[in-house]
Amino acid sequence: MRFLWISVVAVLLAASCSSSDTNSESVSVTSASTAAPSLVHGGESDATGNAFEVLGETVVLNSDVVDCVIPPYIEAQPGTAKDFVWRETEKNVPSLNPKHCYLFSVEIPDDLRRYHADVHKKMIAYVGGYDNYVHITYELDGDNNEALAALEQMDYFYDNDGQPVEPSIQFVFERRTCLGGFSPGNKNDGYNDFSFCNQPNPLTDPMWEWDRQNFGPDVMMYNIINGWVHEYYHHVQRAHTLGRSNGMPEDCCGGWNHTGSPAWYVEGQAQVFPTLFLRETFDDLEVTKDLGLEGACAGDPRLDGNGPDQPLWQRVAYQTNCNMTQKFERASRAIRGEAEDWENCSGFSALEEMRETWTCAGHMEILNFYLAYLTSFETLFIDLHEDVWRLGFDGALDLHFGLTKEQLYEDFNQFMIDNASPPEGFFPTQPLTELVDFWSIESG
Repeated sequence: MRFLWISVVAVLLAASCSSSDTNSESVSVTSASTAAPSLVHGGESDATGNAFEVLGETVVLNSDVVDCVIPPYIEAQPGTAKDFVWRETEKNVPSLNPKHCYLFSVEIPDDLRRYHADVHKKMIAYVGGYDNYVHITYELDGDNNEALAALEQMDYFYDNDGQPVEPSIQFVFERRTCLGGFSPGNKNDGYNDFSFCNQPNPLTDPMWEWDRQNFGPDVMMYNIINGWVHEYYHHVQRAHTLGRSNGMPEDCCGGWNHTGSPAWYVEGQAQVFPTLFLRETFDDLEVTKDLGLEGACAGDPRLDGNGPDQPLWQRVAYQTNCNMTQKFERASRAIRGEAEDWENCSGFSALEEMRETWTCAGHMEILNFYLAYLTSFETLFIDLHEDVWRLGFDGALDLHFGLTKEQLYEDFNQFMIDNASPPEGFFPTQPLTELVDFWSIESG
């Protein structure tokens, strides 16, 4: 999903939690000492006037339901460029120890929390951890005291008029979205923004009732995991736009200095990543080991579907997008005009640049695979990120592919018409980590 920035604010609290907010005996609170605030600036030769201070300390909260590292506040001088602050604070630099915050209701099952920790640990080791990521999973009628206390320390609980409100899970629920974001103090200054996956428990949320009934609990868990990976990759994308909004100027819901990135790229790239990440890590996932499904995603399996009559391994492999060739073939049939009756896609065009008008949302992943096929996965996952902040998407596309979007649509549509099945080399046979050095990225 796209980024949707919600206007929320909260009061600045001390590093410790009050007894009215949480059970103080169950939460470990530590503060990482920092030096007295000092001005960070561009140096004597920098005539821009960029300067900021780091105020306060890093706060670490740990309990059975809170795993949270809250960064100190950035106070920038007026006119300071967002990208300057992002570079100096290394928000666009991958780390093995990022400032993330994972929050749960007490009632969230142990297995869901265990799988969440497993997947996020693997993602951080794989693609890198980027600061200021918050994910809450909650029951509306559950015990959310510790999670609310953590959000309160991030200045979350103010209304849209900048007035303080009583911390409550209802306030959080009314602003649910994933992936969204919030700014401490509702200042929306671009220096302190958090990415926020605000998610009612998908195992009980009425919105997912159909999925739970039709897929069953085991397949549903892989759907949830796929969603976690997809949304975290949106956070990775955002880290490399250095404060610019990763979308089109016409996108809804605000934004600043948009990169001009079309929806098919933002969403499609964030589908390619989980497809390849989960294929590579599938057998090592704790959920896979618990279910004894090792090998289900090996190679590029041809599957009979994901209906209830199919064996569990096929349904899981289907929902985890292991059958890449079949996905290509479906896209090719659609663009050749041989799609199922429900399929509206007849080819890529400017319609796919906006979520409100797209018709080929089910095939945008294949267009991103095509970009990698034209060049490399290093270009798709590193080079574009390194240049989209400076050049915008159109400029980065021209630099690395020598194409305009219109030329790309024409070439891709013809390629799919000419190829009913993927040509050799279209999909990688090597692990993505052997093709891309995610830790070498130098964006901006």
